[in-house]
Formats: sequence, C-alpha cells, structure tokens
Amino acid sequence: MATHLRTWSTYYRVSGTGSPGNYVFDVHGQIAVYLEGQNYEANTSNIRIDHRTIIWRQEGASPNYYAAVTNTSSYRANNGSFGGSYKSKSGSYTQRGDGTTASVTKSMGSTYHTVYHNPDGSATLYVNGSATISLKINHIDIEIYSFPAKAMTSSFSGVQLPTIPRYATINSYNLTTASMTSLNVSWSA
Repeated sequence: MATHLRTWSTYYRVSGTGSPGNYVFDVHGQIAVYLEGQNYEANTSNIRIDHRTIIWRQEGASPNYYAAVTNTSSYRANNGSFGGSYKSKSGSYTQRGDGTTASVTKSMGSTYHTVYHNPDGSATLYVNGSATISLKINHIDIEIYSFPAKAMTSSFSGVQLPTIPRYATINSYNLTTASMTSLNVSWSA
C-alpha cells in the first residue's frame, strides 16, 4: 500500500499566482507524491509521482466557451537537491464551461523514481520540476485568448523518508556453555 507524502501545485498559467486569473479559464499543474516501498538491500526508496492538469472555469462560462490545454509535466525525486532523473508525462485536454465555478482534474499518469538513501539509511526527499502549459480560450470556434507554452516550476523538500536499518541491534545475548574449543551462544536482534 502506497503512502501519500505530499501534493504540490504550480502557479496558474494565466495569473502567474496561486489563484486563478480573471479569465473564463485558467490552468495549473499538480503532482501527488507517494512512497511505494523500500528496498532494504539496495538502501533505496521507490517513489511514484502522479501528474495532473487542473483546469479552473469561471462561473457563468457557458458551454459555448471552451479551453484547449496542453501540459508536459516533468519532475525528478531524489535524496537532497542533487541527482535523480527528470521523467515526464504529457496531455492535451479540452474543457467546456457549464455555468459554474469549478476545477476539473485531468490525470496524466504516473512516473516512478528510485531514491538512494545515505549510508546510515536516512533520506530527505526533494522533488522539483515544472509543468509546461499552454492555454487557448475559445468561444464556439473563435479563439479569444491565447497563452503560449510556459514552464511553471515548482519544488518541495524536507520530507523525511522512513530510515532503512543498516545494521542489526543486539537486544540480548546469552552464553550457555563454554569450553577450550567451543562456545554456545544465543542472541536476539
């Protein structure tokens, strides 16, 4: 069972802030990051990043208005701020107005990343990348606004991954017999 670590969003394409712009539509990228499991022998964590496109539509936008969106979401995950490979998902979507204010989530798929832990088994997850988004707003078949592709970067750090044990801890031991040539020892770890 995967453990959700963090959900993170870019700024909106039109407004360039954390709130949608004053247009019929605006759009931003979002990722959800999960710990899928750990490989104790390799001292690694398996990370899944779900890539999403979030299309916001303004109240009063009739079905005659629609957004045409493209998004290439490219992120990496690693221990600390260096290393890791960028992996991407892309999608093209259309969304019509329906008279209500709402955000519609389009799933773009997942990428999988291997994060290498420190020699002591600890790791601090760092994720960074961008959503390169373009948006065209149309009324019926007439383009009324066009926002060309722009990389909206985002990153987060400081998520401590579960430490992978690197050595056994001896809890108790017992010497039951000893002779000149042998020892009989039991222990728990």
